Amino acid sequence: MDTTCKQSALGTILLLFLLWCLPCLSIADVIYHPLDLFSISCGSSTNFSTLDTRNWTADINFLSQTHHSLAVPSLTPSTIQGPYTHARLSHSPFSYSFPLTPGPKFIRLFFYSTSYQNFHRSKACFTVKTGPYTLLQDFNASLNADADNDPSQPDILFREYCINPQDGENLNITFIPSTTAQHPDSYAFINGIEIVSMPSYLYYTNPRGNRWIAHTC
Repeated sequence: MDTTCKQSALGTILLLFLLWCLPCLSIADVIYHPLDLFSISCGSSTNFSTLDTRNWTADINFLSQTHHSLAVPSLTPSTIQGPYTHARLSHSPFSYSFPLTPGPKFIRLFFYSTSYQNFHRSKACFTVKTGPYTLLQDFNASLNADADNDPSQPDILFREYCINPQDGENLNITFIPSTTAQHPDSYAFINGIEIVSMPSYLYYTNPRGNRWIAHTC
């Protein structure tokens, strides 16, 4: 039997084996249901849904009680659906807090780099932290958006992370303006935050460690 025939026979055997095994798999084995699922539209006062079936929630219930931030509409509305009509921004640090179950989480931060009332896009420069970890350091949104140059999503940026909070912890995400003597008017902003539980061991972790974080994008 030549090589081609052998490969064809092997492929047929593998297909038959998979078809034989398929009835043994339950839907629960292939569908993952996240315990935690947050889609937060920062600065928005209403809940809404988008065509991709995501349900976006207003952010006011997740803000720290000591926050000094503003909810401001964008001066140039985005044509893309999502959390881009408003932003949460401030010249002072502000934080969000999320109650989470134990286990790994996926975080996505949404930024629409445009000007907001009394806040020019070029002055958005800030650091983002969660617990002891720094997710973004002196992040200049407009420079990154201009460098990205994606015509399908103009001025829209995503930053994605994986974390594993300890038992009983709230996840706190803090936005800190990078204010300096040269840049006294810097401000921090955010348009949207998504947090979703992940299956355990989707990424390798040290079995002796109880907390880790990885920048994924």
